[in-house]
Amino acid sequence: MVRMAEFTEIGVHRRYLACLCEEGLLDKVGYGPYRAGQKAA
Repeated sequence: MVRMAEFTEIGVHRRYLACLCEEGLLDKVGYGPYRAGQKAA
């Protein structure tokens, strides 16, 4: 699990996270946390 704040700290923009979710590489678990999606496995 990785939080949005941790992505922001390393310079990853939230729009990029949304694209990764759309592609199935990330799953948004709740307000803030993300985990690897089905396609990432």
